[in-house]
Amino acid sequence: MKIKNLFLALFFVGALASCKKDETLSTNVTSKSKAELSSDSLTSFSPDSKGIRSNKLAVTVPVDPVSGLINFYRLFSPFEQKHFFATGQEANILLAQLTTAGGPAPMNNWLLEGTACRLQQSPTGSFNAPLYRYYRNTGDHYYSNSPNPPLYYVFEGIAGYMSLTPVSGSTPLHSYFKRRGDFDRLYTKDFNELGNGNSTWQYEGIIGYVL
Repeated sequence: MKIKNLFLALFFVGALASCKKDETLSTNVTSKSKAELSSDSLTSFSPDSKGIRSNKLAVTVPVDPVSGLINFYRLFSPFEQKHFFATGQEANILLAQLTTAGGPAPMNNWLLEGTACRLQQSPTGSFNAPLYRYYRNTGDHYYSNSPNPPLYYVFEGIAGYMSLTPVSGSTPLHSYFKRRGDFDRLYTKDFNELGNGNSTWQYEGIIGYVL
């Protein structure tokens, strides 16, 4: 009977020691994991509503209109190999988006290439023609001066207002689409950038006159 009691006592002591060891190990692992995170890891990156990580230290662009004018920003993704044109806060959301497509380390998915043009925020004088935005579920965003959406596209909204005829201080906004490789669209005031198009880019013409 004494031997049996001694055996049970030794068993409980061993179990208690094992639990204490597991608790210590768990605490050490947790502390080590926290220590390995860089000081800005918890503040620079966070998931958005769709679970996409975003960079809180990313480049940001002005979103408020100045004298009634809004910037039409030109972005490019080296990973998706396409451009995106946006105004206001949408541009900042994309500029903060991170991707691991280029490797294990998160990198900015979209880069700011500049301001494509400026648009009137509301109809003003000759600048009363809407720049419509349409979307197709292939991921294509299409800007046009036509109120009629192309086949398979849905209306998304109006980016801003431009003139359909040349006016003082305005510049033509040229439209292109990529016909070889990954599909892409490009809108630019600089006709010399792609001219009348080439073997890769198809010139669509002038869609309006902007600032």
